[in-house]
Amino acid sequence: MVIYPNLAKYREHLEAWTKEYWIDRAREERANRKHLPEPPRDPEMEARIAKGMRELAEHLKAGFSPGSI
Repeated sequence: MVIYPNLAKYREHLEAWTKEYWIDRAREERANRKHLPEPPRDPEMEARIAKGMRELAEHLKAGFSPGSI
């Protein structure tokens, strides 16, 4: 009696392996991709953001009321 391998099982395993392989390759490519340089610091923008955050904090501390908006 000759027992033949189940080709469907082989295909199923190969397809799973192929999917994992390409996911790993994509992950490697993303990890090795060159990163953009950080933008230069802008003190004026940072001051505007800090001022806006202080104003927002003051507004939230004052509470919400119909006339506060």
